[in-house]
Amino acid sequence: MMERKARERLSAALEALSDDLLLFDENDRLVYSIDRTVDALPEGTTFEDYARLAASLMSEDGASRDAWIAERIARHQTGGVREQPLADGRWLLVKDVRLPDGSSLVTRTDITTIKRSERQSRRNEARFRAVFANAAIGMVVVEPGGLIAEANEAFCRMTGHDDPTGLPFAQLTHPDHRADDANQAHRLLAGEVDHYHLEMRYLRKDGGTFWGRQTTSLVRGDDGEKHFAVVMVEDIDDRKRTERELTMLRAVVEASREAVSVMDPEGRPLYANRAHRHLFGTPPTYRGHFAPAARALIDREIEPAFRRGESWEGVLDGRTADGHVFPVWQRTGVAAGADGRPALRFAFMHDHSGQARVAAELTKAKEAAERADVAKTRFLAAASHDLRQPLQALSLFVAVLGNRPHGPEDATLISRIQDSVLALEGLLNSLLDVSKLEAGLVVPNVETFCVESMLQRLAAEFEPITQAEGLGLRAVPSRALVRSDPALLERILRNLLNNAARYTEEGRILFGCRRRGSTLRIEVWDTGIGIPQDQLKAIFREFHQLGNPSRDRRQGLGLGLAIVERLAALLGHQISVRSTPRRGSVFAVELPLVARGAPARRPTQLSLGIGRRGACIAVIDDEPDVLDSTRLLLESWGHMVIGGPDASTVLDGVALLGRRPDVIIADYRLRNGSTGQTAISQVRTRLHAAIPAVILTGDTAPERMRHAQANGLGLLHKPVPPATLRATIDGILETASSRPSRSLRAR
Repeated sequence: MMERKARERLSAALEALSDDLLLFDENDRLVYSIDRTVDALPEGTTFEDYARLAASLMSEDGASRDAWIAERIARHQTGGVREQPLADGRWLLVKDVRLPDGSSLVTRTDITTIKRSERQSRRNEARFRAVFANAAIGMVVVEPGGLIAEANEAFCRMTGHDDPTGLPFAQLTHPDHRADDANQAHRLLAGEVDHYHLEMRYLRKDGGTFWGRQTTSLVRGDDGEKHFAVVMVEDIDDRKRTERELTMLRAVVEASREAVSVMDPEGRPLYANRAHRHLFGTPPTYRGHFAPAARALIDREIEPAFRRGESWEGVLDGRTADGHVFPVWQRTGVAAGADGRPALRFAFMHDHSGQARVAAELTKAKEAAERADVAKTRFLAAASHDLRQPLQALSLFVAVLGNRPHGPEDATLISRIQDSVLALEGLLNSLLDVSKLEAGLVVPNVETFCVESMLQRLAAEFEPITQAEGLGLRAVPSRALVRSDPALLERILRNLLNNAARYTEEGRILFGCRRRGSTLRIEVWDTGIGIPQDQLKAIFREFHQLGNPSRDRRQGLGLGLAIVERLAALLGHQISVRSTPRRGSVFAVELPLVARGAPARRPTQLSLGIGRRGACIAVIDDEPDVLDSTRLLLESWGHMVIGGPDASTVLDGVALLGRRPDVIIADYRLRNGSTGQTAISQVRTRLHAAIPAVILTGDTAPERMRHAQANGLGLLHKPVPPATLRATIDGILETASSRPSRSLRAR
């Protein structure tokens, strides 16, 4: 009796459980069941029949259902746990347990709510991941300790880091703002705030900065201790720039002695500066500034001009608040909104009775600004040598480093440094050239010469460049005589070829000459990206570039064509361009053609040849860094170097070594007012030999090239790319090996 009551109590307890329970004997026949999933099964039902009945509740059918039944029977024999979806969308956690006496127990727990919660969590996580990855603002997950655990693509774009994971977040913030950020973070951790906002500057990988609006929130773990921060950064650089510009504009307008009034489209006053308030006080309307006789003119001429969106300029009788009448000069206009409709009216005014005094002050201020601008530009032009010297040393040191053995990671880093140095060289050259043109320091030396050697020289210079880019290059020879400055003309053509190479991804570049009456057209053709018709004039403006919206400085500053246009204007040559987008462009420069028989000078240039090692090269430079970097680079190429700051030191080295130099390389500007040209002459005279020599100079004045050519010297402008220096030395050595050396008589 007691055993039966115990069984009844156990059965009742099991019935009270939410789980299904099935008990099979050692022959896998059902002896007891609590089954809410399927209809009640009679005792004695085999496990196989149960499995088939359970399979009818699954989503599988046909062969898949048979496979499931077989797998279910096998799992029942060994025991185990499995999550099983049902056709009606529910989920069961099914557990098979083999008991010691050979019987078995099957329990089924409805885990539908748990699975739905997990699925919802996964969906929420997927949504968060999608928002995190595709958000327009930067998002960063920061671990305890301040290290970045994850950053989205927008943040990587902002900072220039491919993957900032593992970097301290504070390392990417500007030092001026780190203390504020740290203080707010302490308040966040202490629970004083649930989030905070800061507007601060951040550091880009390239050394630049940008302004961002940072929102930081703390996500705490279930235990309240483990946590991480979510930092959202909105790029507000444009807004900050606009705020600075508006602040400066407001300050300028407020400081201006010209009265400024801004009105809405109906003429109601919106703003008046200090000069305006001093001039008129604050009358209620624009018309209230003027005497009755002037209001008729306003109604007849100025008001219609406002409505047409046109400007008006003239003198009216103004009136102060106390009734004083005086002549007022004013210029009115309309500012249009984004929709093109008038958004604001404005007027600039001043007391015309003091016009002479105001005009004198404006003229004085204008002249001072012009003098300051000219002084700035002259400074840049005169300082070009000093600016190029450290860059020359950097370029050569990097080349020496690149020639030494290193691992793949170092090779990548060195390549990136070399790319940056090349980009910096290009930007510096362009800026200094523009400054010299603006300062009027470039004076053409027009003469008659043959273009043949110039075209050959440019072809030799650009052939390795185009080959490296997988482009073809063809130069059509010409022996035409022209009137121009050869140095400035060569710079024009070099910039056009550089432009063609930069914007041509595949195909070829062709340049040559066409005769047209009394002019010669030197044309540069390419199969590049082409130029839209509405951009054909804009491309000659400073800093204007096509296909570079991100302003990648490795693609230059957009000064090449601006320099071309200015040099052409200086020489009186005409520049033309025609282009078809996605097919290519043709740039041409037209210059006067000279009939055969006229006296002409043939520009000289050192020829390029095959590399040679083991030469003795004298280097004269009074900059220790440049001298050391040049020595290291030449020695890495297998040459012997005798170096010093002047000719005397080099001659001492020659005497000690007992070998005459094969080539002399000298900086143009040396100490104590001496020049490289003088030093070369001293070495040649002392050694009684016309040793080939090259002048290196940071001064791009055309007369430097003319002086060098007149004295039989090569000329390279700093910073000299290592490849150019090597090609020049190889050319000298190749030329020298093909002819007997010439001696100089002692003076």
